[in-house]
Amino acid sequence: MNEIPGPVSDGEEEQRARDGLPEVVTVPAAATQVSAAVATAPAEPSADPAAPVQHKQDRAQHLESVLRAAAIASARVICHRDTWSFLIEQTSQHPHFRLPERINDLDDGMIETSLSGRSVLAVLVTMRKVSDDYASVDEDMATWALACAVYQRTRLAVTDTTHTRPDGAQVTTIVLDDRPTTTGQAA
Repeated sequence: MNEIPGPVSDGEEEQRARDGLPEVVTVPAAATQVSAAVATAPAEPSADPAAPVQHKQDRAQHLESVLRAAAIASARVICHRDTWSFLIEQTSQHPHFRLPERINDLDDGMIETSLSGRSVLAVLVTMRKVSDDYASVDEDMATWALACAVYQRTRLAVTDTTHTRPDGAQVTTIVLDDRPTTTGQAA
């Protein structure tokens, strides 16, 4: 039977590093509503002494997002149709991604659709991988930038943001549109 590693002391962490074992990263149970979510991540060599700490924090945030996405029924997505095409191109091969039944056209080339929680998981995992893969590749910065934007907005939506539908229900909403909004016309 596989055992999930529990909390480790500083001495145990140092010994694991000397033995070449992966670091132990614990996702806070209160944040994810999972009693004991623990994951391992390999230590990445870096000249920056703060890099392993940042890597642990990034990994913990990613795991929290994935666990939260696994617990939602669906999420509304609002973005430009070109951004939607990018999302589909990158994510459609993931085994958990499903195309939505309906995609509604909005003004200015925008679309609105609904993704299942399972598909949101696929978006998170795929966009994280694409952004990591292209982080050091200068020739395709557009792919990296789009993947980062989709990942960050999806992570934000599943961890923080809900919108109220007209019927009063709360819905997770992923919005990929940073255009300024007008609050009214000048008198």
